Order: sequence, then structure tokens, then C-alpha cells
Amino acid sequence: MNIGFSEIASNIGVSFETTVLLFVLFGSIIFFAKDFKLGILMLFLISGGVFMWFYAAGLNWQNAAIVFFMSLIVMSFTFYAVAKSSGTPGGGTI
Repeated sequence: MNIGFSEIASNIGVSFETTVLLFVLFGSIIFFAKDFKLGILMLFLISGGVFMWFYAAGLNWQNAAIVFFMSLIVMSFTFYAVAKSSGTPGGGTI
């Protein structure tokens, strides 16, 4: 772990893992500004990568897994609503 991240985490009073997750969540707002579907897809992919990183490094991976599965659920509802509103029989393409 980098000393810079340790200093940031200790100064704001949260753990390293929470700091990384906050950066990911706030960073995904850039993608949400472009398009909601793109934002939720990028949040899903990036949170999946963070979850794998934390799990492989032996860090606290539970919060990353929660964000990963929450983004999966929101993404599935979003794509279901888009497919339902388009009226295509097979659900359409993403």
C-alpha cells in the first residue's frame, strides 16, 4: 500500500478500502453524466475489478462485493426497463 493512500485514509478517518471505493463511486459520476446506462455499466466493471483486487490482496473485500452486487442489480433493472420500453420481442440489444 502506498504511503500517500495511507495518509489520505488516516486524514479522512476511513480505511484504505473505503477510500478506494469512494474514489470509484465518485469517479463513476463522470460516466453517469454522459449516460445512465454507460455509468452503471462502468460502475459494475470497475467495482468488479476492485473486488477482485481486494480479494486477491487479502484486503477487506466485503464492501467492494456489496457495491459490485448492488450495481449488478441496478444494471439489470435498468436494462430490463429499456428493453421493455423499446417493445422488441427478444429484449433488443444493449
